[in-house]
Amino acid sequence: MDKNAVVEVMNKGRPCSSHDFIPNLPYCLPKKDCFQLHQLEPHFEMSAWAESKRRVDEDNSEWMCSLCDDAS
Repeated sequence: MDKNAVVEVMNKGRPCSSHDFIPNLPYCLPKKDCFQLHQLEPHFEMSAWAESKRRVDEDNSEWMCSLCDDAS
């Protein structure tokens, strides 16, 4: 998501929309066990949540940790 959109969601309580998604963003990180994707659902419009879940399910890439250079 765009940084400004995140601020609006957090400060103004507006739900995230599909227009807030950043193009070509890797969606593999939310697949990790430590990431609790379901906790974000209340902050999304229904259609944006469905698209976000679809993107996570379809992403087969690996996230590379910038601190340890390990694939996660």
